[in-house]
Amino acid sequence: MSKNDKKKAILDRQFQMAMEGSIEMLKWVGIQLCGQDNKPTKASEPLPMGFNVSLIKSREQEEYEENREDFYAWKMEREMRKTMAEANVGRRKYEEGKATSD
Repeated sequence: MSKNDKKKAILDRQFQMAMEGSIEMLKWVGIQLCGQDNKPTKASEPLPMGFNVSLIKSREQEEYEENREDFYAWKMEREMRKTMAEANVGRRKYEEGKATSD
C-alpha cells in the first residue's frame, strides 16, 4: 500500500467516523476539508438574526392580569397572618418563660 493509499484510507475512515457522529472527527474533517477553523468569528461579521417572538397569553395569564390587585391583597393578608402567628408564638414563649422565672 502506497503512502497516498494510506492517507486516503485514513481520510476515508475519519470521514466515516465523522458521519457516524464523532464530534472530534466532524471538527477535524470540517477544518481539513471545508476550510473551517475553530476560532471565533470576527466581530465585523453580522450576528445571525433570531426569531421575532411575542408572548401568547394563556387564559391563566389573562385571568391573573384581570385579578392582579385582588391577588396582591390576598398575598399581603396571607403574609400578615403568618407574621401575626409568629408574633403570637413568640409572645406565648416569652410569657411562659416569664411565668416560670417568677
